[in-house]
Amino acid sequence: MKVGDMTDWKLFLEKYDKFIEVAEMQFGVTNFDKAKELDELRILHERMMKEKMIVDSVDFMHKAMNDPNKRILTEGANACMLDVDFGTYPYVTSSNTTAGAVCTGLGVPPQSVETHIGIMKAYTTRVGAGHFPTEQLNEVGEYLQKTGFEFGATTGRPRRCGWLDLNVVKFSHKLNGYDSINITKLDVLSGLPKLEIATHYELNG
Repeated sequence: MKVGDMTDWKLFLEKYDKFIEVAEMQFGVTNFDKAKELDELRILHERMMKEKMIVDSVDFMHKAMNDPNKRILTEGANACMLDVDFGTYPYVTSSNTTAGAVCTGLGVPPQSVETHIGIMKAYTTRVGAGHFPTEQLNEVGEYLQKTGFEFGATTGRPRRCGWLDLNVVKFSHKLNGYDSINITKLDVLSGLPKLEIATHYELNG
């Protein structure tokens, strides 16, 4: 379902019931409190309709792009390597997280994007499973996690931590074409007597 489905509450209820029915059958969801969630969604529906928060996004974006008094800043919610197509599949998210998603997600023409800024940490982190060649399962990893406060913003799950992997940085640049890079959390490294950086991989010799 999409946010636009909430403009018609009756139609939304039909889709919602079908969605829950499939979830119960395919994923074994049981004892789900539909009434509670629908009460919360109904409040959101009424607010979005009252404040006219659901709009034609393409028209909305293009009006802003053509307004000389406005600037548009978009931010990627997930790291490049979690991209469903180019990330470390299958340990990825369900959508595209690279710069190209600005066009496909917002309806913005490629030529309208002026600048790409890559945001990277001075070390590498990852939440959950997946490949992590530079992971430090030792006191260094613990130090980075604690000092850098590396816990998932939504779930609170501790992030796996390791040395900066330049292979990932270079691959990310190939996909996104950064005009500049902003390196964060350099101060976290100041407490370590020795720093390491991955420059290449070796497999089977």
